[in-house]
Amino acid sequence: MSAPPVDVDTPLKAALMPATASKFKAAADWAQGEPQKAVLAAVKKVTEAKDYKSAYAIGQGYGANAVDPDAITTNMWTDLGTPELLTSANFMYIPKLRDVFTLLHVEATRLAADGKAWEAMELTVSNLYLARQVADRAFFAEQLPGLQAAVLALNRIRDIAYQDITSGSPKLTAENMRSVIEQHNDVKLLGIKRLTLARADAIGIEQLIGYVFEKGGKPNRDFAPFLARLSSRDRPLRAFSETAKWEAIAPLHASEAETRQKVADVFGDWNNRWKLDPFDPKLKLPTDYVKLDNTRFALVEQFLRRSQRGLHVPVPAACRGRRHRHVARHRRLPPRPQPVPARHHLDPPRVHAEGRSRSLRPHPHQQPPLPRSRRQGRRQPLRDPPPPRLQRRALSQLRHPAARGHLLALLSRPRRQPQRWQARNPDGPR
Repeated sequence: MSAPPVDVDTPLKAALMPATASKFKAAADWAQGEPQKAVLAAVKKVTEAKDYKSAYAIGQGYGANAVDPDAITTNMWTDLGTPELLTSANFMYIPKLRDVFTLLHVEATRLAADGKAWEAMELTVSNLYLARQVADRAFFAEQLPGLQAAVLALNRIRDIAYQDITSGSPKLTAENMRSVIEQHNDVKLLGIKRLTLARADAIGIEQLIGYVFEKGGKPNRDFAPFLARLSSRDRPLRAFSETAKWEAIAPLHASEAETRQKVADVFGDWNNRWKLDPFDPKLKLPTDYVKLDNTRFALVEQFLRRSQRGLHVPVPAACRGRRHRHVARHRRLPPRPQPVPARHHLDPPRVHAEGRSRSLRPHPHQQPPLPRSRRQGRRQPLRDPPPPRLQRRALSQLRHPAARGHLLALLSRPRRQPQRWQARNPDGPR
């Protein structure tokens, strides 16, 4: 298939662009091209099964020996580098996969604008099923696009239903809505509870440990140059600085047995947290990854960083479909959207100076209401800035560069003078 237009080059842009936009015509013409029609037909075929035991799955292997030459020619494969290691995986097919999700959103918008709301709804459900298939891949970098596409597809189902109901002449019937709700039930074909934590990242690190460590001992001579080449793959100009860093770390790094045990501990902790309820108190405890020694286990910290960034995946909450049920029963929207809980991050990036993680903050819908004085716009009394000693202490405790910059901007802002007192009492205090 050909590349999408610039205005809809991502799934999110395609989902947000309305059919009334002036730039949508180019996107609709692109979706009606012959290669794109063939892709739409293929997506409908691989998502037509309703039972997960007989449904399609993405079974492409990893490396040049596991795919056909045509896949390599069209960049629809996973390159493992030389030598072939799982930690060197370059998923070259993911950009093309995002173009497929973009095509599905553009075509759904076109069908809904033409009065074919039910066809648009069915196509969006196929989009959801395809995203669910992608979420079963072995690497975290492969799972994440599928999970993000699933959340966006669930939102589009709601959007299409809302636009149809508010159009004045709705085309969707109550039976259509019940059918859609049944199709994206999270305990059936979608099977959100069947999602597992990606294990290929852990297997790749164990493979890497066997390559850069002596048998049961310390790092070998390939430790620094090989890890420097891997860590600077996306930034070649940093190859020399990365080599110097890993050469300094090599004599201080833990042994092979200790490194393997630490990988097992980190992934075991993540796997246990994956199965917990989103509001379980155990999620507030620091993970084994956060407690890593960045010098003795630098290899583990470096190559698990991509996996620990956190999965903020509200797929279970989106699948509950509270508003869908209300629409199917009453043919109108509820007076106020029902807040749904979102899944916490799998692992907080780092802990704040206050000892709390940003990922454990409550959902915006669950924030406590503002005080009455602030809701009415009453000004709060002006306070003097903290002394310089406390300012330096606060800056030293903030690790995130953006947070430090924000605090510096607040402290350097000139203090406003209280004008209300002079306006009400021009002669000063009595």
